[in-house]
Amino acid sequence: MTRGAERPQESRSYRCLVRCLRWLAGLEEAFREIYPMAVVQHCVVHKVRATVPKIRVADKTEFLEDLKLVYTAVDGDVARAVFDGFKDRWRKQYPKEVASWEEQLSTLLTFYKYPVLTWPAIYTTNLIERNEQRAALTPQTDEQFNEH
Repeated sequence: MTRGAERPQESRSYRCLVRCLRWLAGLEEAFREIYPMAVVQHCVVHKVRATVPKIRVADKTEFLEDLKLVYTAVDGDVARAVFDGFKDRWRKQYPKEVASWEEQLSTLLTFYKYPVLTWPAIYTTNLIERNEQRAALTPQTDEQFNEH
């Protein structure tokens, strides 16, 4: 079988170790099907942005400061312990938002399994999106200048 004809999970699953995903319906399932050995990291920045509009203005600053302590903790164990405090403080006022974070906490904190210097590159898709945007803005070579 030629390289291009191999099934993706047979030819590429070993290459993709971590993928930071945004919440798009079906994306995680499709990704896990193609790369069954890879680890998923959901984008913390997008999760925060999705949560912010649901928080009352009067609570927003404190809520976000408490939440930030979770994803800026020194390690994953501390992050989970800090989240327990966050959950205890905010779940009565914002049950859906806290439950949503709790549901996805394992994939929001995946980055803690890796060296500290890699965390900024792993916990957000912003770097990926920036590179994709640059690529889109880069002039593509085209045959428009070729003489026919």
